[in-house]
Amino acid sequence: TKWAGVFGSPTFIPHVTLVAGLMDPVDEVTQRTRAVAAGITPFAARVKSVTSGSMYFQSVYARLESDTDVGAAIVAANKAAQLALTPGKLVDYMPHLSLVYGDFTDADKVEAIRELDKALSGLEFNIESVQVWSTQGEVSEWYLVDEIPFSAVPEAPAASQADQDTDERKDSDS
Repeated sequence: TKWAGVFGSPTFIPHVTLVAGLMDPVDEVTQRTRAVAAGITPFAARVKSVTSGSMYFQSVYARLESDTDVGAAIVAANKAAQLALTPGKLVDYMPHLSLVYGDFTDADKVEAIRELDKALSGLEFNIESVQVWSTQGEVSEWYLVDEIPFSAVPEAPAASQADQDTDERKDSDS
């Protein structure tokens, strides 16, 4: 929010967008989102770096890891959300944490990127729910419709061969 004030841009809660631009009725989106959230296990995300883009809603943002075990979870969550919420319209996804909206030159953003990158690079945080927002109108008019926890139970780690061998020996000793 500091940088929104510096730039005179809209203030908002920094967030990770899974799917944007849905035009379906909010009750349908919420219902489908509940179904998706039931199949997703809470996961961690990690900031790779802070950078800028040329799109208004990606003016300054933190790129999240997508090519590691940590990053794979957010990519999978996005794919599940796209399949449920925008069937037949699967698009490439760049996991990111939105920080500043606006149309600014790259030169205007240099100091913000440097400060935010120093503060956020490597930061790991948990994502345990998904929020449905109504994003009609100006950013100041957006509102939270619902927050839905991810509720899938994590799979138990597979037993190693050594564990299985130990279990078999215990059985044969009995």
